[in-house]
Amino acid sequence: MENNLKSIALKIAHKKFKSNPDIEFSVHLKQSWDIVNKIEIIKRKYKILALVKFNDGVALVLDKKPELIYKLIGGIIFGTDGLFYDCYEYGSCDKNWKAFGGRKFDIKLENGEIINCYGQWWHGGFNKVEKLIGRKIGHATAKTINGLKECYVFSGYEVDFLLFNEFIKTYSGIVYPYREYEKIIKFDDMRRKLSNEIYKLEQAKKSLIKEVKEKSLIIKNELI
Repeated sequence: MENNLKSIALKIAHKKFKSNPDIEFSVHLKQSWDIVNKIEIIKRKYKILALVKFNDGVALVLDKKPELIYKLIGGIIFGTDGLFYDCYEYGSCDKNWKAFGGRKFDIKLENGEIINCYGQWWHGGFNKVEKLIGRKIGHATAKTINGLKECYVFSGYEVDFLLFNEFIKTYSGIVYPYREYEKIIKFDDMRRKLSNEIYKLEQAKKSLIKEVKEKSLIIKNELI
């Protein structure tokens, strides 16, 4: 297992060194090893159930929804689980100009503090997060399998772009066309419901046969 991870780290390091030879290979290797370790942590958090063709890229179908831990640092509130990111930047507001149309919501920080948002925290500040983590934040599309069954619309997320691309590479299954995947998950649900109905009918049939046999025995005893 460890040898395989080292091999992956070496491949990433060689690729990074080729695109940026001004930085020593040992630095690239250290950064690549860090990436590989983080990917292993992410793989323990999430399972990619499918990749679905979405516009010019792919959307992830995950086994569970991202749960972010939020921090307040230098005028921004940002949340992450190591892969997915969310960020709010403090800004001015008045009665006619409020973030999210003045919608009120709370953000719980990792230290337990609650930030009350009522229009003063705007969605943004990702450039500051990039400086904090030293990597590019990009846009990605994902949703849980249960979420897609309820409403077949994927959600947009901000992600650590490098980690996200490496995470996708761990998936070895089919890349589904968009509309066909919707049919597949609906078919699975229909088959499951039908299986349950068939099971109920079989149980009802067994009960009916048992009842008929008991009545038949009574009738025979009366006739003989």
